[in-house]
Amino acid sequence: MSRIKVTKGTGNVYADIGLPDASEHAAKADLVICIARIIGEQNITPAEAARRVGLSPCDMARILDGRFRSHSLEKLTFMLAKLGSERTV
Repeated sequence: MSRIKVTKGTGNVYADIGLPDASEHAAKADLVICIARIIGEQNITPAEAARRVGLSPCDMARILDGRFRSHSLEKLTFMLAKLGSERTV
C-alpha cells in the first residue's frame, strides 16, 4: 500500500497555489461570500442586488460565480455597504 503525502495548507488557498497578491484575493473572496450571504438573507435576486449596487445582472452573476478579479477591494466593500451590510474587510 502506498503512502499519500499530505501538506498542511496556510489557510489561504491563493497563497498555497502560488498566486501573487494572495491576501488580496482571499479578502476579495471573503467579501464575495458576504455579498452572496446578504443576497440570501434579504431574499432578493442577484439581479435586484445588481440594480442596488449599480452593476449589470451579468456582472453580478460573474462576481457570484467567483470571477471577481477585476473588481477592487474598495468596489466590493462599496457593494456590501449598498446592500446594507456593516461588514468590512
